[in-house]
Amino acid sequence: MKKMLCCFIMVVLLAGCASLPQRLMSDEDPVRGKAVSDFNGLTKEAKIKTFAEITRNFENEDLPVRIKTMRGLSEELYEIKKSSEFVSFLVKALKDPDSIIRLKAVEGLNNTGAAASAASTALMEVFENDPIEDVSLKAVQTIVNSGAIDKNIIPIIVKRVKFRVHSTAYADSCFKILGKFGRESVPALMELIQVRCCADYAGGILAKMGSEAKEAVPMLVKMSNDSHREAVMNALEKIDTETWQKIKKQQETEEKRRKEKQEAEAKAIKEEEKDRREAEKAEKKKIKELDEKGIIISRGYDDAGCRNRGKPPNEWKIWGGAFSENNEAAEILGCVRTVHDNFYCCPKGITDRLVCFLGDCRLSY
Repeated sequence: MKKMLCCFIMVVLLAGCASLPQRLMSDEDPVRGKAVSDFNGLTKEAKIKTFAEITRNFENEDLPVRIKTMRGLSEELYEIKKSSEFVSFLVKALKDPDSIIRLKAVEGLNNTGAAASAASTALMEVFENDPIEDVSLKAVQTIVNSGAIDKNIIPIIVKRVKFRVHSTAYADSCFKILGKFGRESVPALMELIQVRCCADYAGGILAKMGSEAKEAVPMLVKMSNDSHREAVMNALEKIDTETWQKIKKQQETEEKRRKEKQEAEAKAIKEEEKDRREAEKAEKKKIKELDEKGIIISRGYDDAGCRNRGKPPNEWKIWGGAFSENNEAAEILGCVRTVHDNFYCCPKGITDRLVCFLGDCRLSY
């Protein structure tokens, strides 16, 4: 306990030796707290002078020093934070190469309330161009909080949300802003509802506008059957109920026809499969009957003859049964009869359907 007390006394003594700007930038909470209290007790002129001394540290290239400077200008310095000098300093900090500084600068402007309206142009630039989403998001929130929002932000929002994948918080903030402009934002929302990642947001805002977004109806009707159908129809229902009901009925009719077509196609496929199985069964039965008749299939001798006649390339002899039975076996194998009795031109691969032994083959079933 005694040791802790000594340390505290040492901190206080050191704090007393340091200048007020140095103490405001201290890493020690007690020192910084006492410095804030001292700062708030200064005259206005002294505060401005101290503020100027602190901001000079911002010229330092060392990032930790710049971060300490931002912390030194904390929201606890109530009178300074709403001054034009403070706003100007933060606007300059918005261009810092480090995202930590830029974010703290935007947060600082957000804490100034309406005073941030003087920085609206700079904040718009940050919102549009900053590569760090947190910085861009905080910038647009600060613009809204300052009350300095105007319709020039609409095309910037379209640009930001249309070509990037953002967090839900980012998208929510951007589309809430669009909703504040009413009819003026309808063209932008019409553009964004066509973008997959934006469709639900844009459709939701249009739906909230209701009849105020009437100009979007023709485009929504055209989009009523595309990939964003749900968002489009939700918006259309609130904007123009009569048109929505008409399209809804058409969609239900089309959906019914589609299902009927699918069912008919499925039934046809099922019937085809049934016919195929029955045909296979009948063919196997026939092959078995022919095999029982003693049909023999053996290699022929005149391969060239089949090719020269434009028929399948291999000549086979099919014999052992009656003439009609031999022809039936040939038909099953896809063979064509030649001018010679019992000789047929057969396609390649018929051996896959035969069981052979010592040159003589039988039908396989």
